[in-house]
Amino acid sequence: MVKTRKEIAAVVPQSGTALSANLWVKPAATSETSLTEKWIDFCWQPQVAEQMSLLTQITSPILPGINTNELTSEINNNPLLLPPKEVLEKSEFLYPLADSTIEQYRQLWREIRISTE
Repeated sequence: MVKTRKEIAAVVPQSGTALSANLWVKPAATSETSLTEKWIDFCWQPQVAEQMSLLTQITSPILPGINTNELTSEINNNPLLLPPKEVLEKSEFLYPLADSTIEQYRQLWREIRISTE
């Protein structure tokens, strides 16, 4: 969106931000693992991870672990793809909510809805 809509800018606050991750999963019933493993091994090669990050504008999970001298200036100079370590250290990873927390949210939402009718 940032590339197509020039009036929009994205920032990473110096005070930290919420971190999240897209997950790849393998169905439990799948017996063939070699192709899955080959795909993950391919995507986690530093050069491939870098190219995929530049293409998708989404950070590969291995980029922060790569020596910055081995990355292109396009990655190093893009704080959205590679935020400074001090910002990452202040950031918090968003974990999935516990079932009890989801139920608490649902209950509170029901109470809010009832009170506004």
